[in-house]
Amino acid sequence: MIRRCGTLAASLGLLAILGGGAFPRASLADVPAADIPPSSKPPALDSDRDWKRRSRAPGVVVAVGFDDIREWARYNWDRHDCNPDYQVRVDGKMAGCRNNAWDPRIRTSGKGSLRFDILPRTGEDGGGSLAIPFGDYATRQFGADSEFWVSWRQRMDERYYQGYRAQNGDVTYFKHVIIAQGDMPIPGPARILTANACSEAELVIVSSDPRSGPPFPAGYIECHRYLGFKQVLARGSYAGDPGGHTVVTAQNMRTDPHGGFNCISYPPKTMDQSGCFTYAPNEWITYMVHVKLGPEGRAVSSASGREQPGYTDSLYELYAARNGDDFQLLHRQGDIVIPKGQYYVGGDPILKSSYQGGWSPSNGHPQARYGKLWLLSFMTAKDPTEATDKASTWYDEVIVSRCPIAAPGYPASGQCNAVPAPASKRLAAKAGR
Repeated sequence: MIRRCGTLAASLGLLAILGGGAFPRASLADVPAADIPPSSKPPALDSDRDWKRRSRAPGVVVAVGFDDIREWARYNWDRHDCNPDYQVRVDGKMAGCRNNAWDPRIRTSGKGSLRFDILPRTGEDGGGSLAIPFGDYATRQFGADSEFWVSWRQRMDERYYQGYRAQNGDVTYFKHVIIAQGDMPIPGPARILTANACSEAELVIVSSDPRSGPPFPAGYIECHRYLGFKQVLARGSYAGDPGGHTVVTAQNMRTDPHGGFNCISYPPKTMDQSGCFTYAPNEWITYMVHVKLGPEGRAVSSASGREQPGYTDSLYELYAARNGDDFQLLHRQGDIVIPKGQYYVGGDPILKSSYQGGWSPSNGHPQARYGKLWLLSFMTAKDPTEATDKASTWYDEVIVSRCPIAAPGYPASGQCNAVPAPASKRLAAKAGR
């Protein structure tokens, strides 16, 4: 089983940092249904047209609308610790494993969506995950001097983002997505190196601590280090008295009319959080991550504060749009080093002995590129004995693109070159050396 977060201590350390066609027959009646609020309505026809427009726009690399149960079955990752109640036959084969399902009842467009359920007395990975690869290593994954955008729509009920008890008695909460190392071609019978979610350059969108105020989305980078995207604020750029504490924001583009920061992550509760882009129950919110990768080299990273090898001078941006609204920029951070090869010690990169600290080619390959998106409901060290009400979250309209992605109902902002750079024949060969 792939571990998608790491230790509870590391996760809690982050808190301080952040402060069409026929469908196959399937036994959907056997899959537990979500509790649907009476206000839920089927999507309007223009939602379908809008999804087609956005999913077929120039630069799109991957578009998954979950309009066919086969898409849910195709990307379902887990094979162990399955819940039979969530397994169905698709095209004659058993599909599904943990507590997630294809849901034709609640969706933003088309005929279905992906749903994760948090059931009473389930552990950190009870909901499982779906892994969506970008495709060919040389032409559809992203490395030096490239940029990409990832967008998805997500809905959650209120219980889902209120937090859960961790095994040490503390609190844990959910991850939205993980953008991580992609699968790579290698020599030999296997031919493909399957990449893990917990990779050295993983980029994660995660909820803030619900104890610190109404929770909101934030980001971090690096598995096992969990370096939050944040900005330390200068005195006078915010309202209130921090009581001697360093003041930090994880949504640095949220300001009041006078330019003061008004989404303070730390210290919690005592400072202004009126401008935070927070969650809302039973509402489809569209999220977008933009990553611009710089050249390979070594530099001091704004995320770690130390010199690292990797893609230097890189940029991270997080956007969100409420239903019916255009995207709002929540956080922008430059001068990041996207780590690459920091655990590789030399030798054949396919051998685990070529890595230090328990790393491997599946999560620390020196030629890794961003190439896989994980949808999940992982909550680090969630207490499997806690009895809670059932909670659910839904995903729909997933897009990976070389160009800015339009918010639903809006035109895309900005121009880009939708044509990928010429594929390097040496790149794929170098990966397998």
